[in-house]
Amino acid sequence: MLPYLSTFMLATVLFEVGKSAESLRRGRLIAVLAYVLALFSLCFLAGVRDLNIGTDTGGYGAFLYQQGLVADSFASYLYVVDNSYWDVAPLYALYSYVVVKLFGTQFAYFFAVELAVVLPVFLVSRRICARHLGVPMLLYMLILYIPSFNMMRQSVALGFVLLAVLKVMDGKLVQAALLELVAALIHSSALIGVVFCLLWCFLFRRDEKTNEWGNKKWSQILIFSSLVVIVVGILFFREIAGFLSGAAGIGRLFAYGTHNGSEFGTSSFVYVVLLVTGALLMIKAVDWRWRVHAVFFSYLVALCIPFYILSGIDNTIGRMMEYCALFIIPYVGIYFSKSHAHDLSFGFLLVVGACMFRFFFCFVWQGFSAAVPYTSTFLGIL
Repeated sequence: MLPYLSTFMLATVLFEVGKSAESLRRGRLIAVLAYVLALFSLCFLAGVRDLNIGTDTGGYGAFLYQQGLVADSFASYLYVVDNSYWDVAPLYALYSYVVVKLFGTQFAYFFAVELAVVLPVFLVSRRICARHLGVPMLLYMLILYIPSFNMMRQSVALGFVLLAVLKVMDGKLVQAALLELVAALIHSSALIGVVFCLLWCFLFRRDEKTNEWGNKKWSQILIFSSLVVIVVGILFFREIAGFLSGAAGIGRLFAYGTHNGSEFGTSSFVYVVLLVTGALLMIKAVDWRWRVHAVFFSYLVALCIPFYILSGIDNTIGRMMEYCALFIIPYVGIYFSKSHAHDLSFGFLLVVGACMFRFFFCFVWQGFSAAVPYTSTFLGIL
């Protein structure tokens, strides 16, 4: 646990220093240096890990690296990958092949994968957060850094989906489409980003005179009613599941969603409830001019609940929840930059509590993602 926490603290301080330096007259060089060091520390920790840290590391991660060493061309490399046990998307395979051929070390490969994971999230956070960049990045580390050892391909796709959605919100549809295409070619689950983009276009409109975003007349009713359903599902989830467990069809989904009472399913449920509840409560603290963005981000975070319910059916569906949870990062950026006051609202404290619960209880105590305890032969951490 200590290697993670020490690296997280170092990176958080550097991200905060970098953001503060940007406001100085000659602070750009300091900011760039701080950001580079922060990203390097996170990628270095990922690069020097042993193969047993994270389930994907010793699985298709080691496989892609080893095949890249012996392949004489990308065509032959892709042929072996396509005929392997793992379903690896072409763009991720190309990225792996190029990195392995250029550097030829396991450290460089895992370093490059982690860079592809964290860089898009950093770019989004830096753009949307006017101050206190260290806070949203720390929350990202707590909830999604360790899973990136467990689902490397999807973790890379997460950041590109996030970028694509923000481009849609900026009205840059061509760039958004290209980013979504990149994400889908990295991991097929990234197609959920198309739904996120359509939701934004479907629910909100830009005023031609003020050029500001606002709700479409009926969208508030739709958002509110669906959130009520989600909240009811949170409050009475076990009761609903128990009532429908004997029913046919959709009832079986709820029965699977209980995860048969396993401790893993229960702790994930607590994390999701805290995160969603905090996100919904944070809306009030955001300045009205940014309320639409806050509503949208909180709505996407709330969609964690349906994916959690369906996660008992298939692990891939459960992982879709991570796409929704990631939107808490730009949301926190807005909260710090565009809030009425800088006091810590109860909703924000719930979000922080959810992130800490995710790390200390789910990852450290229960061992999600098989990344704790951290070992590194290179660093002598055994």
